Amino acid sequence: TNSLSDSKLISNSARTTFYESLPCLTIRVQVGIHCSVKSALIIAASLLLTLCIAAGQALSESDVVAEKVPNAAIISAVKAVGDLGKSVVQGRYAIALERMNPKEKERLARQLGGLAAVEDQLKGVAAEMLKQGVRILSSKPQGKPTAYGVEPVMVTDEIEGKKVSRWLYSQWLVLVPTVTRFEVMHRVEGQPPKWIQIESISYQVAVSGRDKEDWTFIDGASLTAARLCGLYKTLPKDIQLPEVKKRQINN
Repeated sequence: TNSLSDSKLISNSARTTFYESLPCLTIRVQVGIHCSVKSALIIAASLLLTLCIAAGQALSESDVVAEKVPNAAIISAVKAVGDLGKSVVQGRYAIALERMNPKEKERLARQLGGLAAVEDQLKGVAAEMLKQGVRILSSKPQGKPTAYGVEPVMVTDEIEGKKVSRWLYSQWLVLVPTVTRFEVMHRVEGQPPKWIQIESISYQVAVSGRDKEDWTFIDGASLTAARLCGLYKTLPKDIQLPEVKKRQINN
């Protein structure tokens, strides 16, 4: 098999669009001459935490209650990625913008000069693909997903008659490996055009509220671990992203 670069498959403008498709803490303090040292330390620690949050200091993974992402959420994410792939194969490219992760959509809007510019670029994808001689044949999940909790919030519960505050993840983030097959019209002067079939191994980052099944997506084709961790601060800094590669599967 032969490796192909993106530039041989689709123009930069189309590729950019297609592939990239705390509540406040309230502290009630009662100060008196009988306030114990322990109480004072608790109050001081709480105040320090509040100041850190107000200053925008990010929580680390160790600050949040460890939770395993439910299997039902992972299954739902994989299904949503499959549905996204079917829509793209059918030529419904607008779904890429409709279901784009809000953080990623905001980043692209800043990069391109506004959301309208993102929408305009997306509208040209179908025509650009036709011009370049690109046909998407299939796109579906393939491989083992990995999941994380993100976007922690402070939650206060009553346990054994006492109010206990703790950090819990408000969203689930699932890395879903995908495989997409498409054909490219290969033209060489003096020879008849030939369809070349390409297999693209990549992934989608699916994100949803923990009690919802409303998934939004970040395409992993050009995503780096540093950029993803920049969007979701509590992800492990040594996070391993799924493989991304392309190969020709016919001669």
